[in-house]
Amino acid sequence: MSLAGCRCLVTGASGFIGWHLVHRLVKESAEVSCIVEPGVDREELESVAGISEIHIADLTDLSALQRVVKAAKPSIVFHLAAVGATDPAIEPVRAIRVNIEGTVNLLLALNGSCDLFINTGTCHEYGEGLGRAHASPPERRDGGLPSPTGLEPLRESVPPAPASVYAASKVAAWHFCNVFFRTRGWRIVNLRLFTVYGPRQPARSLVPSVILSGLKEQELPMSGGEQIRDFIFIDDVVAGYLLAAENPASAGWTFNLCSGRGVSLRELVSMIETLEKRVRVKLGALPYRNGEASKIIGDNSLAKEILGWEPKVALEEGLRTTLEWYRQILGERTPSNPAEAANG
Repeated sequence: MSLAGCRCLVTGASGFIGWHLVHRLVKESAEVSCIVEPGVDREELESVAGISEIHIADLTDLSALQRVVKAAKPSIVFHLAAVGATDPAIEPVRAIRVNIEGTVNLLLALNGSCDLFINTGTCHEYGEGLGRAHASPPERRDGGLPSPTGLEPLRESVPPAPASVYAASKVAAWHFCNVFFRTRGWRIVNLRLFTVYGPRQPARSLVPSVILSGLKEQELPMSGGEQIRDFIFIDDVVAGYLLAAENPASAGWTFNLCSGRGVSLRELVSMIETLEKRVRVKLGALPYRNGEASKIIGDNSLAKEILGWEPKVALEEGLRTTLEWYRQILGERTPSNPAEAANG
């Protein structure tokens, strides 16, 4: 199935992943409408030529969503809007209203009228993948995280064990999607994204904050950096959305979009430091967060088997691309080759 001429509706379109997805859909000649929350800065989104319409609507307002659906008449809905992804202190009531009620409202507004609804989940729905959530990680004598030895890559069959308000709200939304698929026959697919990074990511996220600590020569306090995460480049994630949208067999499934490679945050800092010698990260300056998983690595074999998806961009390549984008934004000279970048 080609997306050319397909009527697509994207929520959370002004966000990091949403912007990249919209840009790619337009490039694929899809007819793209967007939903953004009232008060959100739309300047970057409006710079994308070819968007059919940008609708201002609150996901908690069912009647507003019904008006958007009536106007947009989407065949495929990409649901990315959420709150709390980078805010550990998100208020539970707000997370419930936007992430759970908002998802349900959108599904009810559509009432099964679209060919496919793609819901965006998170690797943090798994927690540590143990089937239970810890209030806090067991302490080690040196104050670090417990050893993650023995934990297998997370498959979609692992029971959710969220350890944060955000993750718990996303698990609830996932359950509602599955209920509507089973009981009403609405065609819904869930994509669980692991640690996404790339150009245009907000500065408060990990990869850009480390990069900017070097480019701006500002010290960045961090925890000890023993956490192991599965980093996935933005272009690979967008490719996963498109393959899910194009494949009629995707409905009813949950897919991990991940690299399958675990990298400690300490190692990540070192990799960025190789490309940008001015990085100024102070490891161990901050405590680990309560409930923080020590190891989150995904298994992407199901996405490979059914969607034909697999990551193309190696972490080293993706970090270099991201660094060069931030250098350009700050008006710095971009090194002409990797060796020059490595030498600072």
